[in-house]
Amino acid sequence: MVSTIVSTTILYWTTAIDLLLILLTLFAMYPRKTEHCQILIGQVIGSTILVTVPMLFAFVFKFIPADWVLGFLGVVPIAFGIRYLFAACEADENALKIAREREDKSLVLTMMIIALSSCLPDNIGLFTPYMATLSAGRLAVALVTFMINILLLAFISQCLAKIPKIGEVFERFGRWITAFVYIVLGVLVIVETGTIPHILNL
Repeated sequence: MVSTIVSTTILYWTTAIDLLLILLTLFAMYPRKTEHCQILIGQVIGSTILVTVPMLFAFVFKFIPADWVLGFLGVVPIAFGIRYLFAACEADENALKIAREREDKSLVLTMMIIALSSCLPDNIGLFTPYMATLSAGRLAVALVTFMINILLLAFISQCLAKIPKIGEVFERFGRWITAFVYIVLGVLVIVETGTIPHILNL
């Protein structure tokens, strides 16, 4: 249980770096407290969807009878990790573009659209292999842990927004941390499902 909580928390915050940069960008654009509340509501709803969709994919993969086949899912986070090593994240630029296009519309919905368009592909690629390897009990623990961390992100982002130039720090080092965790997770999925030994024994 403890290992599931720790691994889920590390996994969430690896993907949440992009979302944190987006929140800091939007807080700067919309400085009023009421606007911050709307942004955070959109973030919580969007983040919940970002966790739910990979869970549905993982549920489908649970019907695959041979565990070693699931190991091939580990290639996806490895590929994402390699991409992050060579390409900087443009999530905050994408957030600015969408926010400007929806300037006079609901901030809650705008934040949801930004979160989904910026983070959904990565979350599916990263969370699906992870969730597919969990038992029903561990998956339940992981889901509760995800929800707690989603709320923590909302709180921490508001605190960090008060610190000058904090976004630059996350932008500079965030992608290296993200790349490392993505690659490690992919390798662990391949190892834990026994894919390599099975292929070698063919």
